[in-house]
Amino acid sequence: MSRLIRIAGVLATVALFLITASAQASAGPEVYYPPDVVAALNALTERADALGWHLNGAPDPSHCYHFQGVARSQGPGTPYLFVSKSGNQPDAICLQWCSDVNLPCTQVGDGPGHLYIVRMESRDQDGERLRSNRIVRGHESADSVPDSRDLVARAIPMDGNNGWPYYGHAGGIQIVGDVLALALEHPYDPNDIADNLNRVLFVDISDPENPVPLSSAPIPQSSGFTVGAVALAPLPNGRYLMMVTGQENQLVRVYESVANRPGDVTDLHDPGLAWDLKDNWRPADNPVDPPCWEIPPNQYYPNGLSWGWPDGGLLDYAHQSYTFVREGGPNGPLFLLGTRNSNAAPLLGDDMLDLYRVEYDGDTFRLGCAGQQHLFAHPSSDGALFFHNKLADFAAAGGVYVTPSGELIVYATEHDNDGPGATVKAGEWRHRDMVRPGSATLDPTVTPGGPYVVPEGSVVSLTATPAPPATKAWVELWTDPDWTDDRYLVIDYLDRYKDNFDNFEHLDDAAFNPFADGFGDQATSARWFAPGGCSMSLNRNHINPGDPPPSADNRATVGGAGVTEGEDHLDGLEDDAGDDGMNDSISSVEFLPGCDDYYDSSRFQLAWDLDGDSIFETFAQTVSFSARSLDGPTSAAATVRVRHPYDGRTGTAMAAIQVLNVPPVVTSLLILDGAGREVSGSAAPTLVGLPLTLTARFTDPGIADTQTASVD
Repeated sequence: MSRLIRIAGVLATVALFLITASAQASAGPEVYYPPDVVAALNALTERADALGWHLNGAPDPSHCYHFQGVARSQGPGTPYLFVSKSGNQPDAICLQWCSDVNLPCTQVGDGPGHLYIVRMESRDQDGERLRSNRIVRGHESADSVPDSRDLVARAIPMDGNNGWPYYGHAGGIQIVGDVLALALEHPYDPNDIADNLNRVLFVDISDPENPVPLSSAPIPQSSGFTVGAVALAPLPNGRYLMMVTGQENQLVRVYESVANRPGDVTDLHDPGLAWDLKDNWRPADNPVDPPCWEIPPNQYYPNGLSWGWPDGGLLDYAHQSYTFVREGGPNGPLFLLGTRNSNAAPLLGDDMLDLYRVEYDGDTFRLGCAGQQHLFAHPSSDGALFFHNKLADFAAAGGVYVTPSGELIVYATEHDNDGPGATVKAGEWRHRDMVRPGSATLDPTVTPGGPYVVPEGSVVSLTATPAPPATKAWVELWTDPDWTDDRYLVIDYLDRYKDNFDNFEHLDDAAFNPFADGFGDQATSARWFAPGGCSMSLNRNHINPGDPPPSADNRATVGGAGVTEGEDHLDGLEDDAGDDGMNDSISSVEFLPGCDDYYDSSRFQLAWDLDGDSIFETFAQTVSFSARSLDGPTSAAATVRVRHPYDGRTGTAMAAIQVLNVPPVVTSLLILDGAGREVSGSAAPTLVGLPLTLTARFTDPGIADTQTASVD
């Protein structure tokens, strides 16, 4: 706003002051919440999508010195897996293959535990499911080496150096935001040995490849109790709940973080973080309530459930890892998920995921049964039996991850590196339909750019970039009716050219199949998803590039509805000519050109709401945001919407704008003598003692401030 000052007196100098704005420190990754934990558990696919990575020179794990825990970095960005490995000699005799002598041998002494930081660089950066990185044309899953970009970026020994504790057994892991909690057993440090201490180590992983130890919670070990697994969760009161257990898990200790004063919150980044022991829960004395057998039968468990808390016996092996997951939001119900193999003998048991409802009132900790899944650690399309090509073992490293959209995903690794090319095998278990119905990942996305900075009174250009939905079209084909998870083929739009999906006979073969015809003519049920305008052709025969489309009686075209569809028996899906059903006759799948058109980002429509009235009034990719009516320093925002013209699906994002304060500007200054002659800016003389008239104008680019002008 312009101001006019008229002062009679001597020539003055105007003093101006500049106020600068300070930027807030960026917060760590968010904590994400599934909307329905029990439903998410029940909807998990029973078989895994095959994952793997290269050791890249990291210490070679073995059956005796194997992986113990796994957790995935939270939120968008390059995905990382944090994997722990034991280094201490097991108490029992443990037979393994010793590569240095190329013979079976027992363990070879004590060494430090390790934390592996696995960079999954080939995977998407949206924070959602990873999909398989072991889809290689011309190779079965067992022979498919993972993408070369997915590897151990760093292996950190727990050797007592550089702030890392000195421990032999690095166990279970949970990540909350950008802090990792790692359970540590088998101390080597003389002080911890003397004090009989295990620890939970807290690590800042905001820079994943350069983690920084923050603090550790010393926890006394005792007969039957060590710190082999940990679960960590924020509480509604701003503190944290921590559960630790080990060995046969017959004693569970529950801690709450300590605040400096009543009512204060705690920070996991605090190097002085302390913990109060709140409860010693003994499942034998306080069993799971309600017990699992009281859960009524349902479509997943026709006969109900029959376990409570694994007792650690040979046929009821203890949980090896735990994860706290809260439902719906920071104040929602709290659940505990535990991974285990039901048998202490390697490869002989079932891989189980157990779900419990947590009751904690600040003093007492109790669990109630909520659900269970029997998961299979074989690749989805693999038809071999038992030992062949097992991706993982829940007696090794397991963990649960929640995506930014609220999907529940399970990860597990094998004990060592039995994958092709001495790589590590792992599995990803996700929703049977990739994502739950109505997931935000089915909508297009938009990146608003920024953060932007603009001086008050000025304008700044905002540029948004649209992108297709994270979850794209897919087809799943089962060898059995009713989508039974015995053996099935997963074909994602993004991976459509990576394997022999144009000729199923070159895919994974069924066990003991004398015809060696891969997956050809074996599909009996199917599910699929494709948005409007996108469809897939399920073909009776294999296809070749450049060939004309299959005839109508040799194909069935599906998709385009924008929701998951399926046939529980492909006799009910007729070919496009209406002649016959498609059961046991599908040999290739092709995504038709409409899919490419749908996912072409140049077709998306962008609109901006620049004034915060929830009306998107400006239709452009780049717009001008005006700060002429704003007074800095302040924060502002603009919302951008992306819309797909085919089906109207939308997504929004907010651009953060920082408005800076700027000083007023003196735009003119004029000094006249009594005769009206200008004496400012010239050599015109005037007499001492005669009055002069000073006229000055100044402008503040922002809205009206309370201002003072002075003349000296």
